[in-house]
Amino acid sequence: MAAVAATHPAAGWLVAASLVLNASWILSAQASNVGLSLIVMILLLAVLLAAVYVLTRYPAKSLMEALLADAPVGLYTGWILVAAGANAASWFMLRGIDLFGWGADVWAVISLGVVSFAGAVVAMTGRGRMSAVAALCWGLGWIAVSRLLDDPGSVPVVIAAGFGFFFVLVCGASRRFRVGHEERRAFRRGYVPEI
Repeated sequence: MAAVAATHPAAGWLVAASLVLNASWILSAQASNVGLSLIVMILLLAVLLAAVYVLTRYPAKSLMEALLADAPVGLYTGWILVAAGANAASWFMLRGIDLFGWGADVWAVISLGVVSFAGAVVAMTGRGRMSAVAALCWGLGWIAVSRLLDDPGSVPVVIAAGFGFFFVLVCGASRRFRVGHEERRAFRRGYVPEI
């Protein structure tokens, strides 16, 4: 956290708040209070997205700073995005909520679409937040494999998770490539643009 605070004090406070919220989430999950854990998870996600925003506005000045500040926040945010989607699905399932009578698979696909879109937005921040991409792809890949091999199996969920995996990966990688390409072009012309 010291590396994050050194990058920008606001990011340090946001990461500290995220750690407190994460502890609260663990306690609410251990108490089997899915509703409270969902509320805490949404607050945690909001704080982490704010931290990503601050770190994007004040980018790392060295590789070491990026590895110690940006990468952990990106990994944490990517994992929380996937976990928030899963937590929401658990809450809906426990409450027996099936809006419009569409069924669990349709809502799981919608949830994966929202998580994938939000993940792509995070992945395309800054130079391309590949740490968030790694966490998101790991989570989406795990969902796809588990719904393919375990019970309850679901082909629509496997397809949605697989599509989300590739969507997030392509968005993050294309942003990283575009920024790198612009920097190389600017370097050849003798200046470095602010992207």
